[in-house]
Amino acid sequence: MAAVDFIPAWGDLDGNIRRLVQAAERVAAEGVQYAVFPETAISGYDFTDPAQLAPFVDTIPGRATDALLPVLKRTGMHMSVGIAEKDANTGIFYNTAVLLGPEGIIGKYRKNGLNGQDVQLFGPGDTDVGVFDTPIGRIALIICYDDTYWQYDRLAALRGAQIIGWHSVSDRVMPGTPAAQAKGNHSTVASVQHMSALNGLWVIGATRSGIERNPINGSQLYYNGGSSIWSPQGRKLVQAPVVPPEVLPPGLNGIFATTIIPAEADAVREQRLAARRPSLYNPLLALRRAPCGQHRHRDHRDRCSWPPPSGRVTPRASAAANPSPRSCWCSPNSPVCPAA
Repeated sequence: MAAVDFIPAWGDLDGNIRRLVQAAERVAAEGVQYAVFPETAISGYDFTDPAQLAPFVDTIPGRATDALLPVLKRTGMHMSVGIAEKDANTGIFYNTAVLLGPEGIIGKYRKNGLNGQDVQLFGPGDTDVGVFDTPIGRIALIICYDDTYWQYDRLAALRGAQIIGWHSVSDRVMPGTPAAQAKGNHSTVASVQHMSALNGLWVIGATRSGIERNPINGSQLYYNGGSSIWSPQGRKLVQAPVVPPEVLPPGLNGIFATTIIPAEADAVREQRLAARRPSLYNPLLALRRAPCGQHRHRDHRDRCSWPPPSGRVTPRASAAANPSPRSCWCSPNSPVCPAA
C-alpha cells in the first residue's frame, strides 16, 4: 500500500491528468496494490470562487477516470484520488475522492467536512460514508478536513471498513500573511493518527508538498508534505518528510509504501467498537456542519437556495439541493433551523 505525494499544477487540467497517469504507472511498477493520491489532484486547490474553478473540474466517470482505468486494468492496481467533481446532472461542484480498480470505478465519496475554503467552491457531500468491498480489503474514503470530525471515520468502522484512504492538501498560509487573510489554514495532517487509533483501522494518508500560487489573485498556500501510513493500533509505519515549503515541479513527488494485512484490522476494530457507550448518546449524534450558527435569519428557507445568488457556495446554501436534516448547516440550536 502506498501514500503518494502528487503535486498538481494550478489550473492545468490536461497536464495534471497526463502527469497523474504517469504517476500511476510508476507507482504500479513498484508493486503497489492500493495507492492513495491527494485531494483535488487534477485542478489544484487555491481558487477564489466556482467560476474560477469551473474550467478545471471533471465528471465521474470523466476524463481523469477514462485516462487512469487502462493503467489499472493492465497493472492490477487499485487507487483512489481526489477530484474537483462536477455533478453531470445538477452542475454542482463537489470535493470528491473516487476509488478505481482493474475492473473500473468502484465508488466515490463527496467530502462532508467542508472548511472555510471548501465552502467557497463546493457543495456539501451527499454520498454518505461508504465502505467498498475490493479484492484487497474493505476501503472507505475520507477527505482532508473530514478528519477534524470523529464521526466520519467512526461511521466507516461501524460499517466494517479495514482501510481508510485519506486524501488531503493539508496547507498553511504563507508566512507574513496578514491575520485577516490567514483564516484558510487547515492543517489536518496532524489529525490523521486518531482515525487509526480510535477506530482500529489502517489509514493511508496522502497529502502534497510544495507551494501553490493562484496566478490570478496572487494568493499562495504552502504544503509541508507528511504523507503517512498508520496501523490499526495507531502506530506510524511510514511517513514522508515534513519539510519547509519550496517551489516544486508538478507531478509525482514521492511514494511512501509499506506492506499491510488488511484483515488484521478486524479484531482491533471490533475491540474499539466494543468500548462504545451508545446509552450516553443524547439522543443522537449531530453530524451537521454549523460554521455560521451565530446568524439568526428570520426566514431560513429563503436563505437556503442553491446556488446562492452570487454564485458562491456559502455555509447555508445546501438545503434546496440536500433538504434532509442531516445535511442542514444551521446551528442545531437555532430557533429557525428546520433540523433543530
